[in-house]
Amino acid sequence: MLKLRYDAADKARRYDFAWRELSTALIQPECEALLNSLRDSLVIVRGLFALSPLPAHDFDNLLGSLVRDITRENNLTPARDYLAAVADDSENALHLWPGSFPENMRNIMRRSPSGAQMAMARNDPEKMRALADGREPCKGMG
Repeated sequence: MLKLRYDAADKARRYDFAWRELSTALIQPECEALLNSLRDSLVIVRGLFALSPLPAHDFDNLLGSLVRDITRENNLTPARDYLAAVADDSENALHLWPGSFPENMRNIMRRSPSGAQMAMARNDPEKMRALADGREPCKGMG
């Protein structure tokens, strides 16, 4: 049974790696495109600051304050709404986004023996039993 838990955790870890790769490949370009769409407006705002007696660092402060405010807000709901809006749009690569990483996979990885524990257990039947029975806690994988 312990071997099965370890194998399941190994597969979950591989899925985690693939999920991260795919999510990054899909989300990063979209984020860059959305931020670049703000460029023209930011250039105008920066130019207005330059034309006014306002100090240039006020622009940086204003932008920093805006980013801090956004960080404090619930930005998951608008992001999920955005993903839902493009889910049926095959022209947008985000329709391939696999969704959030499944919590049950995290649990499998967390409750399995670590690679080092499993290596020792393969050579020591008592260690294998202790891990399987829960007498020795599994350290988790990943």
